[in-house]
Amino acid sequence: RGRVYRMNGKRAGARARRIPAWGGAFAALFLLSDASARAGDAAAPPQAAVYGMTFSHRELRGRGLDWRKALDAADSLGMRFVRIGVYWSDVERSEGRFDFSELDDLLARLQRKGYKALVTVGMKAPRWPEFYIPPWAFPKTHNEKNAEVSKDPELRKRTLRFIEEAVKHLSPSPAIAAWQVENEPMDRSGEKRWFIGADFLAQEADLIRRHDRARRPLVVNCWSDDQLYASAPWTDGSYAVRNALAIGDILGLDVYPRVGKEQVFYKRRTIGLPTRYLGWARSKGKKAWIVESQAEPWPPASYDAEAMGWLVDRHLEQGYKVILLWGFEWWYEKHLRGDDSLWKSVRFLPLRQTLKQAGKTK
Repeated sequence: RGRVYRMNGKRAGARARRIPAWGGAFAALFLLSDASARAGDAAAPPQAAVYGMTFSHRELRGRGLDWRKALDAADSLGMRFVRIGVYWSDVERSEGRFDFSELDDLLARLQRKGYKALVTVGMKAPRWPEFYIPPWAFPKTHNEKNAEVSKDPELRKRTLRFIEEAVKHLSPSPAIAAWQVENEPMDRSGEKRWFIGADFLAQEADLIRRHDRARRPLVVNCWSDDQLYASAPWTDGSYAVRNALAIGDILGLDVYPRVGKEQVFYKRRTIGLPTRYLGWARSKGKKAWIVESQAEPWPPASYDAEAMGWLVDRHLEQGYKVILLWGFEWWYEKHLRGDDSLWKSVRFLPLRQTLKQAGKTK
């Protein structure tokens, strides 16, 4: 059994429960490496990585794009694993009234296409503004900048009710391979740089496990950086990763070499820490995935196909077997405008790995 720690290093009251068997949905995920090669390509080699991406239907809609057409276009990329978000502010616009119709449509389309999904549920989800709390549920306490927002008692109750409804409604979908509990929950983010405490995260995880009869694995993801620097004034540099390993079944890492103007510590974020964290996960009998591999610029820094390829190579060298790219919405928008530089490079990833293993490309 895992232990949940507070920021001062002392154990919290909540305890995480490990699931001994993850069922067919998770086992099927690792067969996706065979489907990751495009039709007509050479068969993927043994131990080939599973490539995927974050697919935000909400972000696409916000850009004025039809997410259904975007999903159809994504078929040509050859990846059959996507991370999607259950955006609370869209699903429960008024208290107690839930509308899962758009997510039902998305999951049904994924199933028909042969995709598997990592489903993020909670008050956070992929893409800005990070927190998707409906206005009626906005916290009345612990809402100042840098606050542990999950300490607000009403927000805790409302979030747990939302998660319960979401898991009960969505869990019958065979397209779901795993759940992600929140998104970077213990990392400060959003306009007010709020974060979610490990004690509440453990409650959320236990709730998902109770209501998912398929017993799918739980991913808890973290920003790949030393928390001592990334979330000052914390003095515990491994708070997020240690608790992610205690609470979840799979550690997810979000890896970004080019962060705004800061390029000094890119090797620590992309090589040093991911290598250490993978070893840490394995020592505890758990897996680690790259949940966000940067494939989109973080202004003012630029990003291109060469940078994406360099980062993916680092993940493979370190031994990661599941790599989800971040930036689909950006590549797709460029693709529609006639710029296929990233689009073609993403399509090439499975074959690129095969050629590198054969020593035919650098």
